[in-house]
Amino acid sequence: MRLLLLTGIQEELLPLIPEFRLGFHSVGVYQSGSYPDFFAATTGPGVKKGRQILELLKEIVPDVIVNAGLTGMLLDQSDKPGSPQPGDLLKISSIVDAQNDVIFPLGPHGKTLVTVKQPVFEPYQKAALAREHRAQFCDMEGARLIQLLRNAEDLRDETPIVFCKVVGDLPDHFDLYEHEHLVRSWDRKGFLGRMLVGFKFPGGPLRMRKLLQLKEAAIEGLTAHTTRTVKALLGGADPDTLGSVYAPA
Repeated sequence: MRLLLLTGIQEELLPLIPEFRLGFHSVGVYQSGSYPDFFAATTGPGVKKGRQILELLKEIVPDVIVNAGLTGMLLDQSDKPGSPQPGDLLKISSIVDAQNDVIFPLGPHGKTLVTVKQPVFEPYQKAALAREHRAQFCDMEGARLIQLLRNAEDLRDETPIVFCKVVGDLPDHFDLYEHEHLVRSWDRKGFLGRMLVGFKFPGGPLRMRKLLQLKEAAIEGLTAHTTRTVKALLGGADPDTLGSVYAPA
């Protein structure tokens, strides 16, 4: 079985490299050294690499596609017991395209995910999205990826898409995530670079540390859930048993 993993950005894919011994297959595409029929790539935010993804689909013709990534919670649920936290896996019942309000059903039970064009962090913007689309979470790839794959001439009509979506940011983290750009590529910064960012970060190093901890929890959760999903599929599991699945008619 050929499996293709797609994440929106490199940050979501990099932690999976050692687990699956991912090496370069071609420009922008990885292939597993442990599972030769397992491939991985990034779509770019908002599926900016649509043309490259279509070429990749034509080349490998996967039997199953996994879309893994972080999502933003739209409404504050901190007052509810057991409310989702960064790193928690979501069960999604439908994905909505915010631009044209097209709804893609995934299952009878779960949350609604709305796909947006630009990152959304401000609470009032999130509340508006939740109200307009009756959604609980947002991302930038889900609906666009479904539409791209539905139009892929070289993809089998019945190829399922398994969504492994994890909670990233919460509404009450807005004051931290509005400065998230300052800590991007953190692992590639040296000691001096990190010190400079800490001093520049609004509120100081302690607030920056809090943001880094939140991002780390989200990425660790995504890595763990994606690893389990991919290994289950490679082991022969039925995609329909794994939760959030879009199965073309």
